[in-house]
Amino acid sequence: MAKQILLPEQLFAAGTEAEQAGNYRAAIKKYLEYTTRTNPDPKILLAVGKLYEKVKDDFRASECYKHVVALKTAEPSLLREAYLHLIALENRSLRHELAVEFCDLALGPNPHDMEFLLAKLNALYELSLVSGGAAPIERKTQFEKTAELALTLEPNNYLANCYLGRAKTVIGTHYDQALLAFAKAKEIDSSRPVASFFEGLLHIRRRDYDLACVAFDEAARCTNDLQIAVEAGKYAARFKSEAKNDSRRRRFWHTSVEEQLAILNKYGIKLNSEFTLEKLFAVRKNRDAYEEKEPFLQAVMSLGQNNLAANLRTFNFKTSYSAIVQYLREIAEGDFELADVDDYFYGGDDERAAAYVEFKFAGKKYKWKFKCDSSSFDLNMLSKMADLLRKTHSGKRFVVVSQPGSVVVLCLTEEQTEALAIQTGLELEYL
Repeated sequence: MAKQILLPEQLFAAGTEAEQAGNYRAAIKKYLEYTTRTNPDPKILLAVGKLYEKVKDDFRASECYKHVVALKTAEPSLLREAYLHLIALENRSLRHELAVEFCDLALGPNPHDMEFLLAKLNALYELSLVSGGAAPIERKTQFEKTAELALTLEPNNYLANCYLGRAKTVIGTHYDQALLAFAKAKEIDSSRPVASFFEGLLHIRRRDYDLACVAFDEAARCTNDLQIAVEAGKYAARFKSEAKNDSRRRRFWHTSVEEQLAILNKYGIKLNSEFTLEKLFAVRKNRDAYEEKEPFLQAVMSLGQNNLAANLRTFNFKTSYSAIVQYLREIAEGDFELADVDDYFYGGDDERAAAYVEFKFAGKKYKWKFKCDSSSFDLNMLSKMADLLRKTHSGKRFVVVSQPGSVVVLCLTEEQTEALAIQTGLELEYL
């Protein structure tokens, strides 16, 4: 029996019938047979591309869309739709560089097409996530300029403001401008989660985990983009375990080093006569460490590390016991007279293993034994020295600011300690 050969219009009708019945593969086959019997029809190729997407064959879908954009006979509306599908496919396949290239091709004849500008911004945003801080400066600049162009066309466009904020974050030196862009986006539409989500990512970059969690919680409460809301909820749960109370640091953001030093000096920290800013910055050269990351804390630690203040020192946990005694005597400024200071440490595995410090105080000889730990000194030593200082009735106390791997010890009166804590937000603990 001879095989029936269908006319082109019959093939098209069969394809339409199969598509309406949900038999997408059969519909694709009939439509493609139709295109081989006629001139390539952009509308049919676009329809076939969409059907390939429905059967999860993104590669063939992409080939169909590329065929459409290559056809000079395609109407502008069909070209536009094909480009949008191509860009979405490349992003979905994590080929964001190709997505940017297709955006540029689509924008060629229509440089102010807002939908393609936003699609390009989305692809550039995805690239920023993949590359992090390693993105080429040209790509970062492209992200920023594209966002600025979009906002020039539509200043009140929610997504354009979001992407500008993200671009400023990626550049890494314009966090204040980024926060303003996110605030503007939330002002435009507070029901959408993207601005809050991006704001949370910025705060993570700045290690402001409390603020990040606030932003992610805000994004997670939005209901009109559940995918981002769910992702924000995951971030919030992840960083809440790491978050610390950053209210002190936020309170003192952007306090200049000079102003911090003036406040420290006013409330009890005595800078040495040889103090200079150059010596302070020899510890940490970047002002941001002092003014944004850890105001006052980094200043106090640096003063103690370089012996730039009379009444505080920073110890790492491998400082010798005799050195600690000498330092504590120095920062007490004559109110803690110790003599004949000596120490001994042997951390071997035999019976000679021992650690002690000895000295004379108020005519009495003291000898304290400690654990033989080669990695750190015994912190009980500081508490024992604080007990002795109280016996002098000088009114001074040893107080500490603890950090991983080191401790800052200050010698202050209780009045100075309380005032300094209020004015700087430092968590000062009495020994």
